[in-house]
Amino acid sequence: MVLLYSIRMGNFPQRTIRQHSTLLTSTGDRPVQKVLLIDDDNASLRLVKLILGHAGYEVYTAKDGPEGLGQFQTHQPDLVILDLLMPDMHGWQICRQLRQFSNVPILILTSMSGADNTISSLEAGADDYLQKPIEVRVLLARVRALLRRASQPPRVDQPSLFSDGYLTIDLTARQVLINNQPVELTPTEYELLVYLYQRAGQVCLYSQILREVWKWEQHPIDVVHQNVRRLRRKLKESPSTPRYLLTEYGVGYRFQKSPP
Repeated sequence: MVLLYSIRMGNFPQRTIRQHSTLLTSTGDRPVQKVLLIDDDNASLRLVKLILGHAGYEVYTAKDGPEGLGQFQTHQPDLVILDLLMPDMHGWQICRQLRQFSNVPILILTSMSGADNTISSLEAGADDYLQKPIEVRVLLARVRALLRRASQPPRVDQPSLFSDGYLTIDLTARQVLINNQPVELTPTEYELLVYLYQRAGQVCLYSQILREVWKWEQHPIDVVHQNVRRLRRKLKESPSTPRYLLTEYGVGYRFQKSPP
């Protein structure tokens, strides 16, 4: 059964949400993970807090950007879920401020549609984008995927340490260095880089990247392009002649260990 609830109308049966949240997420003996919701819509806050609370997450809420940034510093959440259209501070501005000091996963949850808004959100530092009204199963699946990418060590197909004197990828420490200086990557950027590195020399198709990194093939391909562009900037690569992240036009991307 598909569960769609309109956030604007606040139309959601609590018993049904409890049942589906329990089925979809089980924390077991793991520490409770903390989620910060930032949205000026009271109905949206109540709905998402209810869903996540019944799924076993510890949920904090804020109604605008300044309050949200303050709550972040106080509670240090494992995930931020953020609306875009809010008073005082737009969601993209909040993203950029969070990215100045944290790599916490950020999920945009908004009524705004369109590829341009998705791309702008990813450019601002978000890791995923979901449009209201929400489907409970999809929301929880996205939350689990983001938290999993941020916490689990990657599968090692290549040596756990790659270093060529300029770029270092340390899978054990979950660290990327340029000239021995740490590179600040979001969880999704890190996961994408590791995915390509583990398949060095192979062409990774767009569909494969979406399926394996985002766990969701229905994302637009622009999501991959934007994250690769951000990675190249952070690795200080030339967009026209990249050293590591090579484009196979119309097909996908390839990680190259040695320069041509």
